[in-house]
Amino acid sequence: SGELRITDVEFLDEQNAPIDVVPGGSPLRIRVSYESSAPITNPTFGLAVHSEGGVHVTGTNTRLSKLLTGDVDGTGTVEYVTERLPLLPGTYLVSLAVEDQHSQHTYDRYDLGWRLRVRQDSDLVMHGLVDIGGKWRLRGG
Repeated sequence: SGELRITDVEFLDEQNAPIDVVPGGSPLRIRVSYESSAPITNPTFGLAVHSEGGVHVTGTNTRLSKLLTGDVDGTGTVEYVTERLPLLPGTYLVSLAVEDQHSQHTYDRYDLGWRLRVRQDSDLVMHGLVDIGGKWRLRGG
């Protein structure tokens, strides 16, 4: 509806440097710049990640994370930070949206608007979309 708009998106490494390709398992910061034309209380910022094949891999937002964004007025940024990106090598599509605090009204939304490329960062080749972590254990003879 335009009262609050997403104006820029950056993928950043742990030194806050812009990156085009992320090593799997590395930290990632997604910085979303916004601009509002009027004060808005507790907007919800959200993101979703899809595989190139259209599989919805994950999605989250500030409301689900119990982050109150407060009063937003003018320009600013909000960041989603992960210490260990669990995506396996490939190209992913990132969607972003900003809604009211109850997710009933959408101010701005970009479906599949950004490419996130993940590269392999080890000699081990895994298959699928995400690294679920964990370890194997063998007991007995």
